[in-house]
Amino acid sequence: MPLDIQGNSTYLDDHGPPPSKVLPFPSQVVYNRVGKCGSRTVVLLLRILSEKHGFNLVTSDIHNKTRLTKNEQMELIKNISTAEQPYLFTRHVHFLNFSRFGGDQPVYINIIRDPVSRFLSNYFFRRFGDWRGEQNHMIRTPSMRQEERYL
Repeated sequence: MPLDIQGNSTYLDDHGPPPSKVLPFPSQVVYNRVGKCGSRTVVLLLRILSEKHGFNLVTSDIHNKTRLTKNEQMELIKNISTAEQPYLFTRHVHFLNFSRFGGDQPVYINIIRDPVSRFLSNYFFRRFGDWRGEQNHMIRTPSMRQEERYL
């Protein structure tokens, strides 16, 4: 029996490494993104993981509508439910109750952020836009003069 420096046997020496536990990937996952909580970074990571692990990453082209009417919910649920499985759907959207419309409820994941950090992120985003070069600040604060923007 192998011994450590003090003459004691160790668990790993006696038993080897513990077997890895790989949890099965659910076949339907919805990541309903919360604004200013790092979701763009998470989606970049999910793209890499989807290629490595073979799941379908379904992203929405709609970025500015989080609250949906009943008809919009039904249409979105229908579109999501027809995606090739296993899938992970991502969008800035409030919770959708799939079972309300006769569908199977997927697994939901979210990431939230410290409220003060989130507020600050939103403040600077509205003032200056983001790294994508979009002129969000011009749309969100059109009447703000440049000298005000940099106070």
